[in-house]
Amino acid sequence: MRRKSTAVLALTLGSAFVFNPFVLSKVHSQELNVGAVIGSVGSTDIRAFVNGAEIRSMNIDGNTAIFVEDLRGHGFDIAWEPVMRQVSILPDSVKSLPSTDVSDNGLTRVGAGSIIADVLATDIRTFALGNEVPSYNVGGKTAVFLQDLTPLLGSLDWNEKSRTVTFNEKITTALNPQAARRASYPLQVEQVSSKRLSIQFTDDGMFLENNRIGFEQEGRAMLSLEKMAKLLNYQSEVADNGLYMYNNTYGFQIAPNMETEYLFWFNSKVSEGKLTFPAIERDGELYVSEYDLKQLFGYTGNWDSDKRRLDIDYANFLVKDFGISEHTDNYWYSMKGLLVVPNTMDCRIYH
Repeated sequence: MRRKSTAVLALTLGSAFVFNPFVLSKVHSQELNVGAVIGSVGSTDIRAFVNGAEIRSMNIDGNTAIFVEDLRGHGFDIAWEPVMRQVSILPDSVKSLPSTDVSDNGLTRVGAGSIIADVLATDIRTFALGNEVPSYNVGGKTAVFLQDLTPLLGSLDWNEKSRTVTFNEKITTALNPQAARRASYPLQVEQVSSKRLSIQFTDDGMFLENNRIGFEQEGRAMLSLEKMAKLLNYQSEVADNGLYMYNNTYGFQIAPNMETEYLFWFNSKVSEGKLTFPAIERDGELYVSEYDLKQLFGYTGNWDSDKRRLDIDYANFLVKDFGISEHTDNYWYSMKGLLVVPNTMDCRIYH
């Protein structure tokens, strides 16, 4: 996905501070490739505060910016929705504690004036109270200008003597069940739709309506990988001589040896393993066992032996991350989550 970069009203932080619009030096009217360098992060001696608590800040082309994730606990909730590639800033009526340790702030404590990072174009969209605001990629995190949040969320004050900029929330929030639930369950998964398919098994092959989609091989159902991917709204392409299937967040690749699977998250390889049964190429098309496809795509299948029919149910989920802890020392950690599925009771999940 691509997005347009526009002129931004930003907070000018120079030796003489004034509240006037400052247009970014990197202005592009054309569409930008994701990852294109559009600015630079400079070190700064200015300290930023949000609702009374200090927050990490940075200087981007002379403007004060913060990481959206750091607003958690400063009067706001932050929802990361990977499927939508969207970040939402929401009022936090529970008022949890700030999650940022500003004592280790490499962006602000190295003196003023040095260029320390690039600002990159991003396809991640950021919303404050449902209104989109410009956002940027700095070191893999989403950054926004405090000034862009001011009309929607609060007011901004500059103190020249103390070299501080203070953002104060102007929204009056009341305690509500959604905010309380966000505080209790940092991971929330909700089923938003479901796609059902029925594959009929015959002596001549496997059919979806009148379209042949597979065949039997040594007692196993072998289904067309590309046809199944298209039915489940995956895109496909040839990569490294293998076939790569992907959606907005997840993807997998069948290696040329027909036995190895690679799993991807946001186009980055996260693991690899072996297929239970080798894939088969026939008439220029790749076929994978239904057992392996179930694991790769994540659908459920119910076999009706009387009708010789496989009923597939592929659920689409909306995932919201309200602040899952980042762990680098151990893959396993404890976390409370909430799974919401239609026609069932809410289910609490633990990982």
